[in-house]
Amino acid sequence: KSLSNAIENEYVQEVDLTAWDGKERLILPYVIADEKNLVIFYQLPQELEQASNEYVNIFVKSMTNRITGEKIEGYIYGTSSLSIEAREENDGLIQQRYHFIEDVLPMSIELEVTVEIETHGLPLDEVSTEEVSQDEATLEIVKEISREANLKKVGTFTFQIDFEEFADPITYEMHETYTIQGQKVILEELNIYPTGTEVIFTFPNNNTAWINGLDLAVEQDGEIVLKGNNGISATLDEENNMRRVYIESDYFGEPKEQQLLIKEIGLLDKEEEYITVDLNKKTVTPNIAGTELIEVTKIEGKAFLVFSTIVSDHGFGMFSNEYSDEAGNAYMLQEQVSS
Repeated sequence: KSLSNAIENEYVQEVDLTAWDGKERLILPYVIADEKNLVIFYQLPQELEQASNEYVNIFVKSMTNRITGEKIEGYIYGTSSLSIEAREENDGLIQQRYHFIEDVLPMSIELEVTVEIETHGLPLDEVSTEEVSQDEATLEIVKEISREANLKKVGTFTFQIDFEEFADPITYEMHETYTIQGQKVILEELNIYPTGTEVIFTFPNNNTAWINGLDLAVEQDGEIVLKGNNGISATLDEENNMRRVYIESDYFGEPKEQQLLIKEIGLLDKEEEYITVDLNKKTVTPNIAGTELIEVTKIEGKAFLVFSTIVSDHGFGMFSNEYSDEAGNAYMLQEQVSS
């Protein structure tokens, strides 16, 4: 129903493509596209067999600009898996969403994807009644038996997609300044696309703290409809003290008034920006509240540091990618891994 609403609202381009890998096929009937976003609807063929404990996934291998032949990068994408129940409800449709952060979507692309089937535990029809009570909670547990997934590749499929002319974004110059925890946040502009709204914030250099995070939410009719990574994505441009936030639009329904909320802000006092780590003594000066250097391992000119720290709900790197030694020589931090 939602897809039919999108078609009625003229957001959807019908492309009706089918790709083959031997005897296997994958259908791509619809796309929604603008210069910043691409939404793809794949459709599984009826002959593709699927058990009750299997989920169908579609993963991107590559995306190429058909005009220049160059590989397209600088995008993030999200995808959903399809259970057999969801497959019946959604007529075999799987939705993928691509957001182009660094560049724009070309007018013609070649897209290569793989279809894989993920197996979880035992099919429900193979679980004996002795193992399962009529308790629904127990039944849900049985569904999760042996959650270690096995992946079986169905095939690799290539689509060549030519898009219709993109709708130009509607831009609103805002330049509104807000003060939060003594720091200024400037809402510079809004760019409205068919698939969502790009919101640009800047942070003045004269702030006494670095703003390294904004926890945003979207409210509609008094209820939070989008929050965190659910429908909201953001990138930080440290060089220009700018954050670009992209909020998904409900292009499947009628437009409604919404409010963008700044629920939390992440701050780092500029006076506490730099620390000194003594690899021999395993000390950090000045101390970081709630953080302890618990292990230092030196191997072949490299140092591996393990910190114990408080983990927030929002993932972030603790350190800048650049650091220096006692002599002032600059180096790049190779990797940060959290667990």
